[in-house]
Amino acid sequence: MTTLYVSDDHSAMLHLWRRSNVRDLRLLRFDAHCDLRGLVIDRARKLGAARFDPRLLEGHVDGGNFLSHAVLEGRVRSIRWAFGPYGGRDRDLGSVAFCSDLGQRWMRPLRSPWVPLEFACCIEAETLAPIFEGEDLDLDFDFFASRLAPHDSIEPAIEEFFRLEWSVQPGSVFLARSPMYCHAVGGRVERFIARLRERFSATVVELPAPPRAKRPGRIERMGYRVDRWLRKITVGQ
Repeated sequence: MTTLYVSDDHSAMLHLWRRSNVRDLRLLRFDAHCDLRGLVIDRARKLGAARFDPRLLEGHVDGGNFLSHAVLEGRVRSIRWAFGPYGGRDRDLGSVAFCSDLGQRWMRPLRSPWVPLEFACCIEAETLAPIFEGEDLDLDFDFFASRLAPHDSIEPAIEEFFRLEWSVQPGSVFLARSPMYCHAVGGRVERFIARLRERFSATVVELPAPPRAKRPGRIERMGYRVDRWLRKITVGQ
């Protein structure tokens, strides 16, 4: 039986995992954002660590870094991330870093040991699908309805998702509505939830709202913009 967990804020998932003390999750993600701010990944060695990011190191949790906390706490060990044509690191402010990035040649992870993490990312959902045995499905509605996307792309993106073959039934599906990052879509997201429930014969659980996150300060936002500039002059995603 699949459980479909739903919340407006994606960081509610970390609080669920902490309450349940889950370990070693493997996630197939469809999300315009990586939600791994403050993390650096060595994809060749399959490792992740915290770099200098005050919000992450001081324990602040928000929708942009909840997965970084989950990785460092040993709750997530594998991430396959599809970000779509209107997402990805180049469009993210405060995104995940790779050891191959230009900026990482002189920035070393701070205050965190390396932890195991398998990571892959691409634009197209079809490249990562189908779901593997033992993976859970993690969705953010901004993958389909990002404010950067034209309105007429939303329904085709949703229909393309439901045409994917799901030979393996995920034990859990996590969905964030993310109204701050999506077009005002009316009842579309609730219809999407109803279709997920039907597709996976799922029980729907509405998660409580997480504690309000502290907003990044001006200096932090400036640092994220520098990181994004460095990513843009580095080759590839």
